[in-house]
Amino acid sequence: PYNTSAIINDDSSIDVAWVADNSTGFASNFIVHAFFESTIYESAKGCDESFVKRKFVYETSEAKIKLSNLESFSKYSVTIRAKNDYGISDPSKKYFFTTKSAPPSQPRDLKIEFESIDDEILVVTGVVSWSPPCQLNGHFSLYTITLNGKRPGFDDHSRTEASSFQNFTFDDLKRGFSYEVKVQAKNSEALGVPVTMSFVAPSGGKF
Repeated sequence: PYNTSAIINDDSSIDVAWVADNSTGFASNFIVHAFFESTIYESAKGCDESFVKRKFVYETSEAKIKLSNLESFSKYSVTIRAKNDYGISDPSKKYFFTTKSAPPSQPRDLKIEFESIDDEILVVTGVVSWSPPCQLNGHFSLYTITLNGKRPGFDDHSRTEASSFQNFTFDDLKRGFSYEVKVQAKNSEALGVPVTMSFVAPSGGKF
């Protein structure tokens, strides 16, 4: 087989096609080997990469195939062998391709720590922190942090912020408010899966 070509789809699948060399007989089937080479984005520490399937082997009677369930924003290679009644050919030249980016997976280990301040002050400072997603699926852009707080009898307290770092300091948390904070990673193409956490800002009461 020669003249391998590919169409990269938005769902990280790929349509591969090639031309059969019939000079020594017509091929009855083709054996396709696809190999995961590497992710293009930087891997985060503490992530298990066992989810990556390293090798795919397919057999088809047509000179084309769709490869699915590939990792986003990653580099793959494909080789093809022709098969007929007399045997199997040598592999074709390696063809390399890169899958498209996709939304990042959710950040990990979301938590908040409150700073110790005077109980007479009506607001509290809290530092929200997290670990990066295991699958960034693109070039990192930033994190978005959305805060929503409620307390009966009071106006809601909401903020949306952005950070290039894995933390953000809220210096205006209102005492006794029930909050939900949501953090999402964004790469150059898409906003990722959110991770959320609920907490209550210290009330400042005796207990």
